[in-house]
Amino acid sequence: MKIYTISQNTINNRRVYSNSTTPQKVVNSTNTNSTSRLTQPKLQRVPANLSLVYFCGLIPAANRLSKSDYLISEYIKEIGKARYLHGDKSVVDLSMGNPDLTPPEKAKEALKAKVNDLWSHRYNNPKGEGALLDEVGNWMQKRFGVKINPKTEVMVTSGSSDAIDHIFTAYTNYKDKVLVPNPGYSLYDDLITRHDLKKEQFDLKPENGYLPDFSKFPDDAKILILNYPHNPTGSFAPKRVFEEAVKWAKEHKTLIIHDMDNSEVTHYGRKPVGIMQVDGAKDVAFQIHTMSKAQSMPGLRVAFTVSDKENIDNLLNAKYLSGGSVYVPVQHATIAALKDEEGYINKINKIYRERKTLQSNGCTDWEVR
Repeated sequence: MKIYTISQNTINNRRVYSNSTTPQKVVNSTNTNSTSRLTQPKLQRVPANLSLVYFCGLIPAANRLSKSDYLISEYIKEIGKARYLHGDKSVVDLSMGNPDLTPPEKAKEALKAKVNDLWSHRYNNPKGEGALLDEVGNWMQKRFGVKINPKTEVMVTSGSSDAIDHIFTAYTNYKDKVLVPNPGYSLYDDLITRHDLKKEQFDLKPENGYLPDFSKFPDDAKILILNYPHNPTGSFAPKRVFEEAVKWAKEHKTLIIHDMDNSEVTHYGRKPVGIMQVDGAKDVAFQIHTMSKAQSMPGLRVAFTVSDKENIDNLLNAKYLSGGSVYVPVQHATIAALKDEEGYINKINKIYRERKTLQSNGCTDWEVR
């Protein structure tokens, strides 16, 4: 089937513009004042056996749609194209954090086991299944030594970007200022654009260990995004940085988002600290964890965020505005992944370390840190 681009006023006549759809200015030479009139470009008839597809919208799109570079979606499109042309096994994807390993076996088993459960296919609690919230509480205690109330201080989201999206909905107004790291994850820019907010970058420099300098921050920011382990450098932030961040946030009435996407992917076995390990952090911060990276579950779209009851309540109210929740079998797969009874995290970190060593040994002209 061939597709012709047409405009609304040509549908009835089954005609399309042959080249440009822009009206042309024509001078009327018979008039001494040389008045101008607009005429449509030359049209060509569409054969009766061809379909007409209307692409020229009469309603203009919102300005915000033109303010993104759509980097993430472009990466995904290119990956899809390469898979189609060359086959899955021929594609090595270095564009973004998109694991090429399958999830833990027990997570896959849990997913399959819940698919036939009637309640898995009904509307479920947007905050998350009670069993998963309880397991997050256990995991936070075991991993960070932080005690939380799983009934009031945790919420499940469709990935970490979904959590940040809802946080923006819950706490920001038009043109509020959001502080983002530079270099940093490009999706932060897209979410700021989506909510009509104002981005202000703070530079992370190698001579400072890619750590923030709070003395250079503005006084009027509504939200500060911290991303450690840092994407793209992999740098850790020591606990003192989060202590300083919490103190600064309370003084400036700024909300902190600690995006810990890569909290369990470590090359040397050392585990990074989280902002919830700082006293009083729950008052002014969210700590977000995703199953996309260390658990190799990016396609299942599941994450969770931790904060105090008031912040979680606000986040839940924001989520109610858009509806939706994480599929129940996916939540049960997450429970199994967090328990990690098969030692999956250690296994994938070993694989990633071997890959890094192999590449760094083969690239003698590169400085690998």
